[in-house]
Amino acid sequence: MAGLTGVKPSASYKSLLRVNDSTNGIDSSLEVVEDGAGTDSPIKVSTTNVTVLDHQVNTQYAYFGVSSAGGLPNIIDTHQVIPFFTMAITSGVLSLGNSSNPATTLDLSSVNQADDLATYLWYIPDDITVDAVHVWSGASAETGGSLTFHLMSFVIDTSDDAAGGGGDLSSGTVIADHTGTVDSDGYEATIYKSLTIQSANIDAGRVGLFTIACDTLSADYGVNVTVKYHLR
Repeated sequence: MAGLTGVKPSASYKSLLRVNDSTNGIDSSLEVVEDGAGTDSPIKVSTTNVTVLDHQVNTQYAYFGVSSAGGLPNIIDTHQVIPFFTMAITSGVLSLGNSSNPATTLDLSSVNQADDLATYLWYIPDDITVDAVHVWSGASAETGGSLTFHLMSFVIDTSDDAAGGGGDLSSGTVIADHTGTVDSDGYEATIYKSLTIQSANIDAGRVGLFTIACDTLSADYGVNVTVKYHLR
């Protein structure tokens, strides 16, 4: 490349890249990068992020899931936690209450389910922003029920003994949900939902949990969850 040495601005401006703010340059908000003639590129930049074609350059994915053999849900209208990543079957079912949203705290020593919690939790070691949550579900019987889904984040106590509160959860936050009725027609069709993001940012050191609740016990459910997120 010969560079722009000796080239007049009137002959070179179309080759220069710029953002929409002609005065202040880039800031914390993503701005489209365009050329000097005003033609948009597929790139957006800010002081902390870069996206290409509306995808974060550092886009990542996390997964929750359970097969219908896991027997979830087994209590009506109660938020029950789904395993992280493995489609696992565990020895017990961890419940987070029956209010409109899952409980925001959990005293692990009161339920004695450390083995289950270790399977369910998504530990998040860096600050992230959740971009989307996609859920597939299917019933094991001819008649299904009305489902609700929540992706939650919590502060988790990292001490390693019960007296110190090891594993206790607090400061629960709804990250994404679908609290209307997700009606399942039974085993003849899978149901897809994209959840509504309520609080996208999750700080480093917190954990994520995904829950399902249903208004009937007419069927068990297989659930497959994909969380799209990026580092921030």
